[in-house]
Amino acid sequence: MGLAMANNLQRHLAAKKALSLLYTNRTMSRGQPLQSIGGIAVPGFNDLVAHSKIIFTMVCRFNEWTVSNGRSYTSRRDIKLIRVIGLQ
Repeated sequence: MGLAMANNLQRHLAAKKALSLLYTNRTMSRGQPLQSIGGIAVPGFNDLVAHSKIIFTMVCRFNEWTVSNGRSYTSRRDIKLIRVIGLQ
């Protein structure tokens, strides 16, 4: 889940007075905007899973992607993206 989507979800949860999102990232400072609106940082994936009842995960595997100018670029190897966020 990207930061923009996580921020929208956390704002919705905060408005409903619901539980906060838990998050982890290889670079924890990237989660600071989410933390500033009530997201809770956890040190690692195992901690996130252990403390979450619902887990959102996004997995993407692709060889080709397009940038905003419409040109297509192909990687030399497959790229796999995995994002995980949890809800208490």
